Amino acid sequence: MIAKLNEQGCHVEGIFTHFATADEADLDKFEQQFSFFSELVDNLAYKPDLVHASNSATSIWHSETIFNAVRLGIVIYGLNSSGRELELPFPLKPALSLESSLVHVKKLEAGADIGYRATYTTSGEEYIGTVPIIYADGWTLHLPKKYTLGIKVTLIGGSGDNSVSATNLAQYKQTINYEVLCLLSDRIPRIY
Repeated sequence: MIAKLNEQGCHVEGIFTHFATADEADLDKFEQQFSFFSELVDNLAYKPDLVHASNSATSIWHSETIFNAVRLGIVIYGLNSSGRELELPFPLKPALSLESSLVHVKKLEAGADIGYRATYTTSGEEYIGTVPIIYADGWTLHLPKKYTLGIKVTLIGGSGDNSVSATNLAQYKQTINYEVLCLLSDRIPRIY
């Protein structure tokens, strides 16, 4: 196939794969995929310049997958691609924080409905605050804590002795840390 493409003037520069389970403790599926890909590459009549099978998980736990190209994903943000399933062989430093501010506080009586579809109802007299980050920004949760008006609210990252990681947030949302980061929209200003 590659030779035919080359004959037609196409230059096939590389071949790659993605491992569905490289960041899980059970290695059966990963080993099957790696064996299949390795055999495929070994049997190619024409070998592309780039052979790529290594992502964040395989770069950390399966160095045998490193051919001659690597694609680091979530690990460049300092996060464990397995969440907490596999222990890291070395420490990673989180490279992202997400902050906003408490901009409004309002006193509500018992029984007041709040949010789209009235997802929260006050059980007694309560003070409710507004932090201007919303669904369109990729943020889908209420904050489970009390804050002072105008205070910086750390949604992901460190604040004093405390920190919230994308992995903590993912666990709370019953998802994966990749999703937490990928959902953060371009509406959110970035400071590098």
